Amino acid sequence: MRELIVAALVCFIPAGAAWSDTISGNQLFEMCSATGDPSQSSFCVGFILGTVEGLKLGIAWPMMLMGDKTTDEINKTSEKVLMVCAAPEVVSGQYVGVAIKYLSEHPETRHNSARMLILESFQQAFPCK
Repeated sequence: MRELIVAALVCFIPAGAAWSDTISGNQLFEMCSATGDPSQSSFCVGFILGTVEGLKLGIAWPMMLMGDKTTDEINKTSEKVLMVCAAPEVVSGQYVGVAIKYLSEHPETRHNSARMLILESFQQAFPCK
């Protein structure tokens, strides 16, 4: 339980401080929807996949520093904290597709942080049971 609390604090406290510097769902959706501009679609994919890995690392880092957990234990804790339990077979393109679909289907929330919208999309698509 201690690990969950530490991981949650590390993951979510910095998010509030950087809120004004984040990319909105509107901005990300515009880039993801751009046709004919490889730089924008590359940014879209990179941002979504970077968010996936960044959220996981934000939770894993304090546990890695403590050094008393295995990789499997760290991954399980990350899943619990993020409430995202994707099957091991889920590939990068699926994460990207899920996030873009969520942004497309929820225009009423796209003014919010893209990072948080991506997390919400994964929580819906890959819920923990």
